[in-house]
Amino acid sequence: LINEVDSLIQIVSLGRSARSRANIKVRQPLEEVIIYGGNKIGKVVKNNVSDIVSELNVKNVRMATSYEDLLDYAVKPNFISIKEKFKNVNEIIKLINQVSNKKLIQSLNKNGKIVFTDLKEIELLREDFLIEELPKENISISSNNTIIVGIKTIITEDLKLEGIARDLIRAVQNLRKKSDFNIEDRIILSIEGDSVFNQAISKNKSYFMNEILATKVNFSVNNNEFHEKNVISNFKVEIAIEKTN
Repeated sequence: LINEVDSLIQIVSLGRSARSRANIKVRQPLEEVIIYGGNKIGKVVKNNVSDIVSELNVKNVRMATSYEDLLDYAVKPNFISIKEKFKNVNEIIKLINQVSNKKLIQSLNKNGKIVFTDLKEIELLREDFLIEELPKENISISSNNTIIVGIKTIITEDLKLEGIARDLIRAVQNLRKKSDFNIEDRIILSIEGDSVFNQAISKNKSYFMNEILATKVNFSVNNNEFHEKNVISNFKVEIAIEKTN
């Protein structure tokens, strides 16, 4: 159980790192996270799909059958490291160049080394190579020695609107706290701004209303004691709340 929790923490951490690399905030929903690892990681993912979906704010979790689903590798000899260990550098470089990137990576991932028998027996370790990860198009990745996690970075219009709705929920919740409303207080929300907010609320109405405990939404703001101006997704918006009677 401890190992499973540790693996789950690693997966979530790598997923968040992949988001960060793509400059996509956690509140922005994404279509899919793709995970590559061994059988143990596969079991962890299968047992914790709902947690991964929740923590990474994605719609779908998929196990990759190969690292090639997520990325390609560019592998080059590390001349500095090889020169420190061997004298016949040019011959070793020729041997390396005869092996495909795929075979080099498979051997290094499986054994931590690659052995050439052409020149007596030469053993090269991961440190003897410069390895660059090249993500597939529209995928951002983060990895450690055993797990690769990739997120799909395409944000559809529906996902964009859901992200705006989530940001708006956060703004309303903050205003509730500033206004000293009780957690259970039902409210009427008034909002005024770009039409994108109307679309975001309309598209996610049930979820939106439940999260902020609203009984009604007005799309104009009158004088109200509890109101605030904000900027969400580069759009200006004014929100106001009042308790229902």
